[in-house]
Amino acid sequence: MCYNKFMNITIKGTIRKVIFRSNDGYTVGLFKVKESQTEEYANKTITITGYFSETSLTDTYELNGKIIFNNKYGEQFQVETYKLNQPETHDELIYYL
Repeated sequence: MCYNKFMNITIKGTIRKVIFRSNDGYTVGLFKVKESQTEEYANKTITITGYFSETSLTDTYELNGKIIFNNKYGEQFQVETYKLNQPETHDELIYYL
């Protein structure tokens, strides 16, 4: 699938590691992509940036945003909106409880 790196895309997955978090919620982390609108990011771990009220390494998130290039840190997914997904499988539900 072709896409413009400046257009918004949606990815789903889990936060693997929080690298930085400020007092106002700005977060830099590593995100394991499980589903993506583009094959380029499916099943890969990417750097994400954005504002989160809180994060969990066990929850599944749906992130909407765009790929940006930072001269110092390289390619990043800039999160504009996100939602916490409810557990979908039996194993996720058991883990959640």
